[in-house]
Amino acid sequence: MAAKGDIMRQTMNGFALLALEAASLSSLFGQHGVQFAPHKVSQELTTSRATAPAADSVAAPHCEVLGTQEIRITCTYTPTPHSSPRGKDQRRIVLNRALLSFGTEHESFMVVKLTLTNEGTKVISEPHAVYLAVDDETGQNMVRRILPKVDISKLFPGLRVTFSEQFLVGGFRSGRYSIYLSIPNLDPLLKSDPTHNLLLSSMGVSDPSTGRITLAHFNVER
Repeated sequence: MAAKGDIMRQTMNGFALLALEAASLSSLFGQHGVQFAPHKVSQELTTSRATAPAADSVAAPHCEVLGTQEIRITCTYTPTPHSSPRGKDQRRIVLNRALLSFGTEHESFMVVKLTLTNEGTKVISEPHAVYLAVDDETGQNMVRRILPKVDISKLFPGLRVTFSEQFLVGGFRSGRYSIYLSIPNLDPLLKSDPTHNLLLSSMGVSDPSTGRITLAHFNVER
């Protein structure tokens, strides 16, 4: 009988210990706002390990360059955030897409298609001149053409337009090249100052210090 009493006491002590531990755990989790939901634990852990893609990789221009003797470049661009607290800027032209194709060995026609959107609240009514240029890796200018068909005054608020141009260019020697736009200021006193050029509101393309809007880069190998 004594042995049976000892067993009963040990059992009761065990239950008391378990009750104390459960109360302690409940108090601990309650302080941190955690509830017992075993079926949700694995999902929450998986979510906490997930990492969002870097902002730069999302926002940077995405260009596909195909070909060697005949090059075709297709780029897509991401709009910059609105500077206005209400989400609308009065003057805001976005470059959405660029397509360029041309030969590299001999004289050929360069085809340029630019898709632009007026995301602002006003029309840019002044007829700005838009230039396209190609520089080599040393900064030497190889091509410079005005794009008369790229008329940003035709971009009404909310309107997206694709402008197309075609012109002759010479061949390119081996090396790395950059293609960019420049839109000089209309003011005669500021026209020759590139820091006052009109820039486009797309991520990673406009450089206020040079006034350039970089479209793409390409390599020529012989």
